[in-house]
Amino acid sequence: MDTEDRSFESIHWPPYGEMHAEMLSYLASNAQPKGFRLTPQSSTDATPQEWLSWLENLTNTIAGFLWPRYDDRGWHGASQQHMLALTRADLQVMDGLRPCLTQAISHCRSGHCTAQHLALFEQEDQNAPVATLAEYDASFYAHHGSRFRAAVVTGGADIARPLSLHLKRRLQRPRPYQASCLLGQVGFSYRLAKSGVTPSMVSGHCLQGVLALCQVLISLSSELASDSIAQACVRQFLIDTGDRRVFAGVHYPSDNLGSWYAALCLCPHVFGVDAQRVKSALWDAINSHSLVLRAMRAAGDPVYLPLLAELQAEAARQVPS
Repeated sequence: MDTEDRSFESIHWPPYGEMHAEMLSYLASNAQPKGFRLTPQSSTDATPQEWLSWLENLTNTIAGFLWPRYDDRGWHGASQQHMLALTRADLQVMDGLRPCLTQAISHCRSGHCTAQHLALFEQEDQNAPVATLAEYDASFYAHHGSRFRAAVVTGGADIARPLSLHLKRRLQRPRPYQASCLLGQVGFSYRLAKSGVTPSMVSGHCLQGVLALCQVLISLSSELASDSIAQACVRQFLIDTGDRRVFAGVHYPSDNLGSWYAALCLCPHVFGVDAQRVKSALWDAINSHSLVLRAMRAAGDPVYLPLLAELQAEAARQVPS
């Protein structure tokens, strides 16, 4: 049977599989995002049971429109009907984005960018995305590097990591190189990622980047408000952190969409009185700076249209006052 004629029913979609011991130990603690509360007005953090209940609801929502969840009984959720179409669309968009990896970054304070996405991808593969900000804005990093680092740790590790690992384990999406083999697409090109040893949906780097951006916007609000160039550089940098993983063939474009959606859903539960301001600023940054989002829109593939609509709807949803 020709690969292009294979239907959803004719393909056995295997889950990615179990994650390594360190991550399993982390998940066993029922780790939840730092400061997670059921409502912005709550004066106390949610209990582990309340966190897991919220997480289950988010997982089921994602399984309904984006990518199904997996357990020992198989795949679940309405989105299983477009697993094949979405994967094909993603792989095609990734082909078009691959040249971005060897292109220079944009929104550099000097106005003449020489650093390529590839070099920064390799640095960020094992290290937190902090020092690479200097390639975008060396002056801002020199003056505010320690505070920026603290904000990234809070947003990217304390808040994003629990959510990303819990979702990965539930969604179990195989990586692009695995899917390309499954679909018989010989010659799929991707870069080695030492940190790419977890299920593909959602993208940890993408989720960490955007939630780090939220924390940076809170922690360095006055500095960024008075320096529009620094603000553009910081926004581009932390959006690029996730986009680079797609350029490198490590993540699908829709992995990033899932990460953005999860981050927007989480904002009201971790940023308190700043939640609406931060959520709006986050969506503006994604909408303005992500080449991956731009490529999905430009593709015009019917499978993307409802996914983009769900993302837009969540971005427009107001935080309860």
